[in-house]
Amino acid sequence: MGDTGANQIYRYDPGQYAEPPEPWFEATTQVALEGMRVMRIDGDIWVLYDDGKVVRYRAGEQVPYSLDGTVGLPAAAVDLYVSQGGDTALYLADAADERVMRFDKETGEFLGQYQAADGHPLRGLKSIFVDEARGMFYALTDEALYQQRLPR
Repeated sequence: MGDTGANQIYRYDPGQYAEPPEPWFEATTQVALEGMRVMRIDGDIWVLYDDGKVVRYRAGEQVPYSLDGTVGLPAAAVDLYVSQGGDTALYLADAADERVMRFDKETGEFLGQYQAADGHPLRGLKSIFVDEARGMFYALTDEALYQQRLPR
């Protein structure tokens, strides 16, 4: 659970949800969660901000990480998916350019993007999900839910 006002992420001990949560960041850790749009967890905590910046935290400390900016960062980042299995990808939904960008989650290297060849089916892009086990990618817009097989 993230608290942008307190600049803190809280965690509950398993099965102890009636007890108060514990702060995840140490008191000495410099954190700015204002503008946080999405938080994802894969062992590390990944935070997507309104400006498209992605920050990675491990064991309560920020880990050096940046996305490859040579392709242009998203103008309107709306969602983030971080792979959980053998895939080492990070997917970033950009509503402004109607695309989903794929980056290496270890290096930040740009790996490609999903964008419609014709028309504007991803207009109003809101959310994304990757089913790694089935090799499927899903995109939710204002109008529809799309699915696409991931390239192998």
